[in-house]
Amino acid sequence: MYRSSWSPRPLLVLGTAWSLACGPSTPEVVPVQADACILTQGSSAGDTITVALGEPVNPAHAPAPSSSAERLLFRHLYQTLIRVDCHGEAMPGLAESWAPHEDNRVWSFTLRRDAAFWDGSPVTAESIRESWLKDVPHRSAPWADGVSSSVSITGERELTVTLRRPYQEVPLVFADPTLAVARAVDASNGWALGTGTYQVAKHTENEIHVAPLGAASSDDLPVLRFLDFGDDPRDAIDLGADLLITREPIVVDYIGTIADLEALPQPWDLVYVLVVPLRMTGEVGAEQGVTLAQTLGSGSVRTESRPPEAPLWWANFDACRLMSSFSVPPDPGDIAGRIVYRRSDPDGRALAERLVALAASGGLPQISGTPERLTAAGLGDERFAQSLAEGRDLGLVLAMPIQVLDPCAMIAPMHRGMPWVATADLHRVLVPLLETRSRIIVRQGVGTMVDWDGMPFLSVTVGR
Repeated sequence: MYRSSWSPRPLLVLGTAWSLACGPSTPEVVPVQADACILTQGSSAGDTITVALGEPVNPAHAPAPSSSAERLLFRHLYQTLIRVDCHGEAMPGLAESWAPHEDNRVWSFTLRRDAAFWDGSPVTAESIRESWLKDVPHRSAPWADGVSSSVSITGERELTVTLRRPYQEVPLVFADPTLAVARAVDASNGWALGTGTYQVAKHTENEIHVAPLGAASSDDLPVLRFLDFGDDPRDAIDLGADLLITREPIVVDYIGTIADLEALPQPWDLVYVLVVPLRMTGEVGAEQGVTLAQTLGSGSVRTESRPPEAPLWWANFDACRLMSSFSVPPDPGDIAGRIVYRRSDPDGRALAERLVALAASGGLPQISGTPERLTAAGLGDERFAQSLAEGRDLGLVLAMPIQVLDPCAMIAPMHRGMPWVATADLHRVLVPLLETRSRIIVRQGVGTMVDWDGMPFLSVTVGR
């Protein structure tokens, strides 16, 4: 089994040889290339593979995920036009080929001949357009926001997309999970028809079983069992989970005595930022040359963390050909003396409380109009989004993705979320605090890969 600490870098070349003899007859040793996208080797051809989910899944959201649990499950059920591997390279998905036209602003895609929905009907160019343009309330829309101005059908298996700007390489945003393709909901089980190797076979309150497409007998294996384990990931391990993602260090310690399980680090996937609507600085104690991130330190949260290192994708939008955007600064006379965080985010809470403690000791950057007493406040998701949009709190602790497929496609949803800031000023009001990552707990022999975002994908072999 190849053990990988995931990294979006070129393939690692390993060359190791054992020789029992010398002389000219010794064969030449060819270096072996190990693919960093493969976490564990294996056929995954057991009877059932149990995948643990840390939160419930809503079939109404398919195919566009709204949580990490849905992102993990839907990856196995719904396909995108292209895929992007952990090296950032485009690979065929529903499309087998693509080509640019008209100064790289128009791209044409040719679909695979065998691409089909679960009911056997073919995936056509028209069905892809319908899926993309369908109004999905919970879905952020890179399609409408920053990618395409139109899509046209040039044949049953041919579609052409006119983009808002030229792309020298195939636009990776077509691998975005929100652009996965599905058809109308199957009335028999409430799930949108997908195009993946697996389809939903059974869905109960806490479990979702997906079986190989067209499975007709017990020989069609394996069945994937997605289990909602609740609040404690150790419960999932006790129930025999073969794969799970966790940010809880105690889980890594817990599996230390289980011989066939191991914890592999995901890439650094989240960067926590302090959103500061009313100031334009990110330094603490500039006279000592100490940044806010360094002052906080990695011990501020339970999750594995480090000071920010990755380039910030929102720091430079020069290539995006921005249209002028109107922003309304928050009223500095009507501010709440608090740092808010999402109530469901324990790391966000830890950082907010640490920032409040720093402020009490004089270690927080001076904010114009800071009240005498600063507090930390946890809000529900809806109220947190409202607070972010209003910009009337002194600060908000927000988790941002480190890796995105297309920064330009993120501009519009970010502006909707923070209408008070111009795009060019995002790097001023988003102050990096810490980067965090999860661990993938996986059983040996369960073939597992990772995609561009570090999300595991079971490289299954169907049949015995």
